[in-house]
Amino acid sequence: MNRIARRLAVLLFALCFAWPVIAQNVQVEHLLLRRVTCGDSIVYLLGSVHVAKPDIYPLNDYVENAFSQSVRLVVETDIRVLDQAALQRKIFSLGVLPAGRTLRGELGTTDAERLEAKLSELGLSAASLDRFRPWVIYTLLAALDMARLGYESKNGVELHFLQRVGDRKIMELETADFQVELLAGFTDQEQSALLVEYLDERGKLEKEIGALFDAWLVGDDARMAEILEAEMSGTPADQRVKELVLRKRNAAMAEKIEGLLKLPGTSFVVVGAAHLGGEGSVVDILKRDGYEMTTVRE
Repeated sequence: MNRIARRLAVLLFALCFAWPVIAQNVQVEHLLLRRVTCGDSIVYLLGSVHVAKPDIYPLNDYVENAFSQSVRLVVETDIRVLDQAALQRKIFSLGVLPAGRTLRGELGTTDAERLEAKLSELGLSAASLDRFRPWVIYTLLAALDMARLGYESKNGVELHFLQRVGDRKIMELETADFQVELLAGFTDQEQSALLVEYLDERGKLEKEIGALFDAWLVGDDARMAEILEAEMSGTPADQRVKELVLRKRNAAMAEKIEGLLKLPGTSFVVVGAAHLGGEGSVVDILKRDGYEMTTVRE
């Protein structure tokens, strides 16, 4: 898996709006559900995919049963209540280039022409997007590619539970603003490299992320972590993506989940599966902090 697949695998897999389910006519076999306890408090941890086809449903009975026991639902971001106008303003505030700079200038003539040809294929005007930073265009292309393949947020695991929340309390681990700021936090050079590499390799995306999805289907978080670690252990830029997108977020999520373990009753936490496997993951942090954890399979 080349560098663009590495970075895309982490970015698209970890962000709330960005990981596609790859296979068609899939069969969910044994999703990995963890039960964390502290006195009378219980937290169920479920690794999520955020953008999917409807084929992944129904989920396993033991997952649905755990949800039925919960008094609160915890997600990365409640996408049902996003303030679209405010989010658009945030993207504009962080995603527009300073006066005198253009996307064409950021990329250079050859890569700008390649991008313009791709945007034209999608029915978009390159001129109307020329003031945006590369991360905005990169995110736009990824979203359009997922939509073209039929993968939609309406089939994501979080929304599956949010639509059935009933009288449960809803809590968020992050905000949409934070996730926009995360993408905007890459340097100009890193943003341009991500966009150019996406143009180079976008046709291979479906196949290359397939291994991650296959591991998710059978609840093999260790395999997912192994794949991600192998593909994100190269250059300093790779390490920065891993640190920014996964490690720092994992630590913040784990702290909030530890807070849930001080509350009475049962919490059902749905978080991107990339956050739950391997060294430095949410699960790893909770175990290191001494919390009792078991795997639920029935």
